[in-house]
Amino acid sequence: MGLTGAQSADPVILFDETVALTAGTFECTASSGESYTVDYRTPLGALQAVAELEDFTYEVTDKKWVADSNEVLLLDDIGEYPYVKGENEWACYVNGALKDGYSNSADGLNVVALAEGDEVVFCYGDDPTPEVAEVLILIEVTLDESPVTPPPSGWSITLTGAQTETVDQEYFEEGIDHGHVATYTDENGGEWSGMPLWYLVGLVDDIETSDHWTFNDALAAQGYSIKVIADDGYSINFESASVAENDGIIVANTLNGTELPETIGEKEKPCWPLQLIGPDVSAGQKIGGIAEIELIGLSEPSDEWEITLSGAFNRKLTQAEFEDGVGCHGGSYTDGDEQVW
Repeated sequence: MGLTGAQSADPVILFDETVALTAGTFECTASSGESYTVDYRTPLGALQAVAELEDFTYEVTDKKWVADSNEVLLLDDIGEYPYVKGENEWACYVNGALKDGYSNSADGLNVVALAEGDEVVFCYGDDPTPEVAEVLILIEVTLDESPVTPPPSGWSITLTGAQTETVDQEYFEEGIDHGHVATYTDENGGEWSGMPLWYLVGLVDDIETSDHWTFNDALAAQGYSIKVIADDGYSINFESASVAENDGIIVANTLNGTELPETIGEKEKPCWPLQLIGPDVSAGQKIGGIAEIELIGLSEPSDEWEITLSGAFNRKLTQAEFEDGVGCHGGSYTDGDEQVW
């Protein structure tokens, strides 16, 4: 129902339904700009619930608020029906009793505790009562006892290997924005997007000396285990060779373009904040709620360099092998600056 300013001989009924109130709280901003935490199971909380359902606004004042002694909020306006001094105002009745908090803080709209079956009436007019009001909001209260799940907040994961790094949500999303991204469409048509696992492994598989990390292919070829751990302790393992530069193993942070749900599937398995998914992830490896990635059995990185030779066959030539070859087949050159190469 939308709010309008139309008047008639009979009262305008803006709302007349049952409202389920949860055990949570909401933030209510007074006309002063100050914000206050209010319980949903109060008359003001019931009005907030109706406002959310019907998409209208209301305004309260904290002019009578005194911290620790008279913490009450007073109702001024609802929609297009404003408080007009000496003329029209809003009043609230709970089970037939007036509740306003103006003279008794225990009757504040943000203070009175509501119970199952309570009837809350907001009425508007000149000295209004439910019987003579020009505008009415009629609410029957029922209590929703479902557990209140806090909304997800920013997250971080820990990466442990040759060094330990913490990757928070902002850093992860920046990496995706810079092109470290992979996507996957599941069997139900869901569009998953995130970062390939090997990019995260590359952050801690050896000691990085710059802001841009790289994946160490040589260490991956030597072999180590990549343990992906959920926040409930459940974990799965991958061999480094299967992860190396494989965009088919994805640490996803979005599904269909939005943040992951807290749980997924009929069994309500953990999902948020990160879910392992992709064409190369088996059903048993689809771990969600990822909190940590640990590299196990990581070889100590060599201080030597190596080069790759590609031709009729491919092989890697290490620094030691190169220097042994120089001992037998070496040559030198002196440049114009008398530098000997």
